[in-house]
Amino acid sequence: LLCSLIGSVTVMACKGVSTFLTLWICCGADAPFRQPVLYILLLVLTSTAVLQIRYLNQAMENFGNTETVPVYYVMFTICTIAGSTILYRDFYNADRSSVFAFGVGVLLTFVGVKRLTSSTDG
Repeated sequence: LLCSLIGSVTVMACKGVSTFLTLWICCGADAPFRQPVLYILLLVLTSTAVLQIRYLNQAMENFGNTETVPVYYVMFTICTIAGSTILYRDFYNADRSSVFAFGVGVLLTFVGVKRLTSSTDG
């Protein structure tokens, strides 16, 4: 769970950095290199990426890949969607059918991950 939470923070920081660069390159905004927020985001991005890999490796050493990868993937996806929804208001202008279809797609992905990683010995 900790690894997934850290991973979602990495995604949020990456989205922030990419927003700075996109506004600068495509929209003619001032160069972002004088903004301290950019450097804070880059620091958060690199430190959380390193921590995420460290904790993921520790989890795979202790629990194995077949237990760690599905739990990590599902929790990472949930944390990233929740964080992005709160921070960037991703579903603010979406209609109910789009949000429902997105939820069904995410659920089907989780079911697929479970089926792919489940034992077929039985």
